[in-house]
Amino acid sequence: PWGIFLSVAISGLFGYLLLAFVTLAIRDLPAAASASIPFRAVFQQAFGASAFVGFVMWLVTLAQWFCGLSCLTSTSRMIFAVSRDG
Repeated sequence: PWGIFLSVAISGLFGYLLLAFVTLAIRDLPAAASASIPFRAVFQQAFGASAFVGFVMWLVTLAQWFCGLSCLTSTSRMIFAVSRDG
């Protein structure tokens, strides 16, 4: 139970920190809101047009991919365990 609690608590804490930092990084709200990819526009406002912005976008994409895979894996294992128990 502590492992589940700590994983949710730590993920929530870092998620809220990420949201706060991205929100504070917005310099031009109308430009960011009208951009086709607002998250990328905020990072370009904060860091300029550099290779670091592309690296961050790939890092975020991979993190979302692995989070989705872990949810899919845990759900399939749970469904198998429930169906096996009858």
